[in-house]
Amino acid sequence: MRSLESAHDALDIILLSAAEPPEHQTVVLLGKPDEGGGVSVIIDGELPAAELASTLALLAGAAGPGSPIVAATITPDPPSLTEHELAGWHELDAAVAERGAVLCEWFLVGGGTAIAVGEWSGVAPRWPVSGSRASAARRRRASPRAFRPRR
Repeated sequence: MRSLESAHDALDIILLSAAEPPEHQTVVLLGKPDEGGGVSVIIDGELPAAELASTLALLAGAAGPGSPIVAATITPDPPSLTEHELAGWHELDAAVAERGAVLCEWFLVGGGTAIAVGEWSGVAPRWPVSGSRASAARRRRASPRAFRPRR
């Protein structure tokens, strides 16, 4: 896996990992702290919202302290952003932080649209990940709040 230097980079990796056409999946990127690379974990089927935080905590513990984590909930239909998802961001962030990792973003993806929930949550952008090899030109704000995924 290439470096997690921006939300766009992470989304590109997620889209390469996801099923085509889109189906219910959860994709989690586990980056390596202070270097590029990492792994993609793909969970097929619908993962109940109540289980997402514990799943991310387990994966964050395996990734290790300081590891950048990116999650994506993928559905066949376009996603919507509600107060429930915004509250869910803070629950996911706390679960990952409890294991010493960093939740960089949680995407809702489907129907040709992606929403970066972390950016809507009011949390300061977490890109680029500390120690990554991002160039100075790429150190600007991560991404628009909602955008169409690149193919």
